[in-house]
Amino acid sequence: MFTRTHISRLLVAAFLLLVTPLFSVESQQAPMGLPTRFTDIYIAGEKVEPIPRTDSSSSLVIRVLEIKPASEGYRYDMEVYGLDAGVHSLARFLRFTESQLPVTELETTLEITTQHPIDTLPKPQSLEYSTPGNLSNYRSTIWVAALLWVIVLVCIIVYRKPKPKNLGEEVRVETTHEKLQKLVLATAHGELDLTQKSTLERLIIGHWKKQVPGLDVLPTAEAISQLRTHPEASPLVLKIEHWLHAPSQSITQKEIEPLLTAFKEY
Repeated sequence: MFTRTHISRLLVAAFLLLVTPLFSVESQQAPMGLPTRFTDIYIAGEKVEPIPRTDSSSSLVIRVLEIKPASEGYRYDMEVYGLDAGVHSLARFLRFTESQLPVTELETTLEITTQHPIDTLPKPQSLEYSTPGNLSNYRSTIWVAALLWVIVLVCIIVYRKPKPKNLGEEVRVETTHEKLQKLVLATAHGELDLTQKSTLERLIIGHWKKQVPGLDVLPTAEAISQLRTHPEASPLVLKIEHWLHAPSQSITQKEIEPLLTAFKEY
């Protein structure tokens, strides 16, 4: 048997079940600038959407994640960012998609705080100063390493330093006669290159320019041509021209020595 009290309780429970879907009341708290998520927010009527921001004065930024049909309305999953501290109603930032009318039957609020989650962490402990132990071994190691490094550096410098030449030893310079011996012999053997040929012509002209005035101002070809008719210079000049066209490996230094008699004093 149901008493009047039982019947009254059943009626109240049934009323609450009927009314609950019509209104959605939920409150959350979140730090400023960090996202928070609302799930299954029920809003009766047509679909809703966030009111677009026209400037930077909006206190909340709402993003609809999912829309699920429900009895005479829809349930929404939303992600909300708070930009201003305080308690804010989500209804102020939502409107119906088709009619563009503001949402009024939504009591969900979000409290934005200025306390960041990192502020709730325990403060780091202050470091305690500790006196280091005996550093004598460390210092000894550093001194030994530095000494070894200096020894190695000195050895490298001494090893790579060139030995000074004997001050009493004079550097002997080849005479013109000796240079001509090598160049004329190379000519006879056909081993004279262009650089050596220029050196040979320069030595011959340089020797005879005192005996033949104006020889040093003439072009090389004209100077050599003039020496062909000189009684003392012509034997060597003509022989060199012959060897340039017909060299012979059988020519010895003894054979060219008579041609260099005029250069022995130089």
